[in-house]
Amino acid sequence: MKTRFNLSALGLALLDFVAVSTATADEVKTSSSQEALKGLQPFIGKWTGESEAFGGFEGLEDAVQKGNIQWLLHFR
Repeated sequence: MKTRFNLSALGLALLDFVAVSTATADEVKTSSSQEALKGLQPFIGKWTGESEAFGGFEGLEDAVQKGNIQWLLHFR
């Protein structure tokens, strides 16, 4: 009988430990990297734009020829 009580107490103690460790794991923990990214939060997302192409560097055959470049950036 005494052995059964000790096993029951041990089982109850293990269940309590699991419940407490699960409850503490749900707490929100912030790291230094999350704090550093708070300043960049307004820039995260999808950015699009258009600019004028100036010639050969953009792939146009003649440097006098002009066109437009459209760009799309994604930041997570």
